Amino acid sequence: MPKRVIDFDAMWASDKLASCEESVRGEYAWLYGLADANGSFEITNLRAIVGRVSVIRPKLTVKRIEHIFKEFFERGLMFIWEQDGKKYAHWTGSDKPGRLPVAAHRARYLSLAPQVPKNELVAYCDKLGLKTSGLTPDSIRTGIGFGIGIGIGLEGTGAEMQCSKCGAWFKKHSFEKMGHRC
Repeated sequence: MPKRVIDFDAMWASDKLASCEESVRGEYAWLYGLADANGSFEITNLRAIVGRVSVIRPKLTVKRIEHIFKEFFERGLMFIWEQDGKKYAHWTGSDKPGRLPVAAHRARYLSLAPQVPKNELVAYCDKLGLKTSGLTPDSIRTGIGFGIGIGIGLEGTGAEMQCSKCGAWFKKHSFEKMGHRC
């Protein structure tokens, strides 16, 4: 499995995580590593998940995992979908820059889930009023793209914004915090 980068500053300040029951908040960092290099994983058989994550935590039961996943789903931390008779989960926000292996390296790792259904993800984000609600299925980061090595991509994605005056692309969070002068 690929190593994960948890953005602890974002996690500690997360309104979505803060809205969860206090008893499940600490489980987020513990369970985040279940995902593949695309931020997704299968949740069809919760016993298999408990077998992986509770070796040193015997009180982490199937019933508890089910409760935790339900809470994460309801609060916008975890998108869940069904495909071909199986259930999958995707950590929302995991596609933000620096949290997953770079796109060129993702093929090296085993994929634990099919590609996230973009239309369903957009509908889920819209329903919960998440900041990503302005996404369209075509603007969601797919992990495929090109850049020139200094942070300027050739094509914008859901995590980027384009200046309407000069056409330059910026990371959305940077653009919103610092603005841009042409």
